[in-house]
Formats: sequence, structure tokens, C-alpha cells
Amino acid sequence: MKLSMFLIKDQEEAKKLLDAYDYNMRIAAGHILKGEFKKASIYHQNMAHELEQLNELKASKKTIDKINLQLKQIDGEQKQKEFFDRTHIQRLSK
Repeated sequence: MKLSMFLIKDQEEAKKLLDAYDYNMRIAAGHILKGEFKKASIYHQNMAHELEQLNELKASKKTIDKINLQLKQIDGEQKQKEFFDRTHIQRLSK
């Protein structure tokens, strides 16, 4: 799985959550094969919790990426305005 879907600061935590998910999935499968469904359900609950945490980390990156894009757009608009203002002043001074 690509850890790039998470913020750099969250990638280590995401890796741990993915490892925990994998562990819980393997243990749950073992309990299912033995007919120990209650035990398996506990591991599945852990997996669901890990997926929720991963989703939150992914959403954080999406939010930050959106904010960064908006800042770049604002910066571009500001530079464009400054260019037009300079061009207008140069025309007026001629």
C-alpha cells in the first residue's frame, strides 16, 4: 500500500495501523477456522477501529492538500493582479 496517501508525519503511524490490521485479520481467520466466532468478532472490531483511524489520517492529508492548493491559487491570483497593476501603471506613465 502506498503510504503517500498519508501526511509524511502520519506515515509511521499509518504503517503501524496497517500492520496491526494485518495481524488482527490473520488471528481472526484462525479463530473462524476453529469455529470461535466470538473471539474472531473481537479481532474484527479491532480491524474496524484501525480502518477508522486510517481513514482519519487519509482525510487529514486530503484536507491539507486542499488547503495547499487553495493557497497556491490565491498566490497565483495575487501575482496576476500585481502584474496587471504594474502593466496599468506603466501604460499610465507613458
